[in-house]
Amino acid sequence: MSEKLKCSPEKAIEKLNLIVYTGLKKYFPRFNACKGVKELIQKLKQNGIKIAVLSDFPPEQKGDIWGIKDYCDLVLGSEEIGALKPSPYVFTTLAKKLNTPAEEILYVGNHHEYDVIGPKKAGMKAAWFISPLKGWFNKKSKDADFTFYHYNQLEKYLFDNKL
Repeated sequence: MSEKLKCSPEKAIEKLNLIVYTGLKKYFPRFNACKGVKELIQKLKQNGIKIAVLSDFPPEQKGDIWGIKDYCDLVLGSEEIGALKPSPYVFTTLAKKLNTPAEEILYVGNHHEYDVIGPKKAGMKAAWFISPLKGWFNKKSKDADFTFYHYNQLEKYLFDNKL
């Protein structure tokens, strides 16, 4: 990082702390969960499905993670893994920590490269959450197993396909 930033390692650590660990923390409380996500997670949990959150940011910065933290079997930051998404290593580590084969995991995210390409390379299924505008124009991913813009669509997909 210091090479990329053209500064000393100490200065790079200072910038990382200032920008990522301190600077972004104030924004997380402003982010709200998408409509229907909490209810879907509750329903999945009631059906015995494991729930995990994986973030490139330290998860503790996100507080209660939209009110779903108590439903999670695992909350993991890629920093503790030692790699960032889209590295397949991040996703295979997630699978190991969940004690679940990668091919039995559906990874859901909104960033195509990190949340679709990464998990697919690790052998997982992937669902891509897009904006309603992209959804209205029927934007799909050729890589994702499912593309959706509202969590009730994901719920229907999961329960129609018997999880």
